Amino acid sequence: GTQNGEAAEILDRVLVGTVPALTADAMARRHEEHFFVLVSAGLIEFVYQAARASVLSWKPVPAEGGAAFSFHNAPEDVDAVLDANPLPILWLRRTLEAWLFQGRPRVVGFAPPPENYQAPLVILTNANERFVLAHEYGHTLHDAMDIVAGDGSIASEEFAADLLAFRLAVHSGDVLD
Repeated sequence: GTQNGEAAEILDRVLVGTVPALTADAMARRHEEHFFVLVSAGLIEFVYQAARASVLSWKPVPAEGGAAFSFHNAPEDVDAVLDANPLPILWLRRTLEAWLFQGRPRVVGFAPPPENYQAPLVILTNANERFVLAHEYGHTLHDAMDIVAGDGSIASEEFAADLLAFRLAVHSGDVLD
């Protein structure tokens, strides 16, 4: 409808970029009729490191249907993997400690994941990054279209941006992944 056309026209005036900082920032800013969505390099790196810890907790299983790799990530499968190898928990704990207490988005000293984990890691990382961008686009649309979410509080605005981001991230994953 008209609202979708207006949203598409607004998104044509959005510039997406990264900020070379180790902070956990993503923001939407407006300058007259133009919009900027900025994501810090630190946030991108942190998202990758957290996704990596998650994917490493998945249980490799025999691939079917021509797939190169396959995993199960049901709670009991993750528990079994972590019981046998607590490295993913250690990785996530050290990543969080470095992020929260040293301002670094990654831990030094860990090798890249094995090849069979790389494809799902790419998919999970991409989905997380798309969520961050979609969330900031949500702020852009609300600003440009003068939409006041819920009761107008910051929490309502963030929740509305999250809802849009979940919808867009899932839809884009269905299309792209």
